[in-house]
Amino acid sequence: MSRISCKPRADGHTVALVRNPHSKARGRSVTDTRGSIRLDADPDDVKAYIRISDRYCHLGIDDVFTVEDLVYIRGWLIENGDPKAKELRKTRDARVERDLLERLQTSMEAKDNPLAQVVGLLPAAGEMLHKLSEECRSSGQEPLKHLRNLYMEVYEAYTAFEQLAKQAGVMKKKRGQSSDEASP
Repeated sequence: MSRISCKPRADGHTVALVRNPHSKARGRSVTDTRGSIRLDADPDDVKAYIRISDRYCHLGIDDVFTVEDLVYIRGWLIENGDPKAKELRKTRDARVERDLLERLQTSMEAKDNPLAQVVGLLPAAGEMLHKLSEECRSSGQEPLKHLRNLYMEVYEAYTAFEQLAKQAGVMKKKRGQSSDEASP
């Protein structure tokens, strides 16, 4: 199989991704367009930006382009791609991050948001547990006997929350732990 080549198009915005295999019938090499990519595409995410030509649309991207092809396209884009594209991507990424943070902030301020509620309730629950233990001690009783079940219910709820956070992928992994073990 011949190597992939990047052939700039007349529009100046896209590049044709072609192979030039030798045709025995014609006695020369022929151009076989496999797809195209925009010059402002992100070199680090080439697969997402490639548009496969209609002739190969029934195949997946991994069937049309090899790993070596993708590495070549990435290198070509780094060297010949739109120099403004990197700045545009940085601007876009900053805007997306800002919008996401604003939505998170808005949702954390909402009264019906369980995450916002638990943030306030857990410290209050800890203070209440401390207050109840002081009352038990002042009346001559052992707090462990009376408050242990209450504490265990809160701890089990927190453990369930932690498991869901692991499944959501929002917990960092500790060094030396497998992927299913993580900590907040």
